[in-house]
Amino acid sequence: MKASRVGSYGLGPQSVDLYLREDDGGEFYVIPEAGKTPRIVVGADYDSWYRVVEVAHHEAMELAMTMIGARYQPAPDNGNDHGSYVFVMTHAQFSEASARTAQFLAASLPDLSRAWAKWRKGK
Repeated sequence: MKASRVGSYGLGPQSVDLYLREDDGGEFYVIPEAGKTPRIVVGADYDSWYRVVEVAHHEAMELAMTMIGARYQPAPDNGNDHGSYVFVMTHAQFSEASARTAQFLAASLPDLSRAWAKWRKGK
């Protein structure tokens, strides 16, 4: 699958690499490969910019909530369905996750916008 690196941006105390890839949707990797920083990957094949931002926001917020220990998965979960995650947090934890996400988005969105425009031009 074709992908391109947008850059590396702070998400709280951690740097996170941001990538655009073919298709839609998105995902994150806490440890993509041994010794690598976390990674957020956003599908670029949308006609509307707000959809790209929606996916970037979703993945950044979910990663931030995971990093502060607010994401839980039922066990056993033999189906390993990502829809089974539950987020439980205090208002203070929600504020922390929101602040980390805002930091990431404020820094990355200008570069992501340019990368998405270039991606669309190449299609």
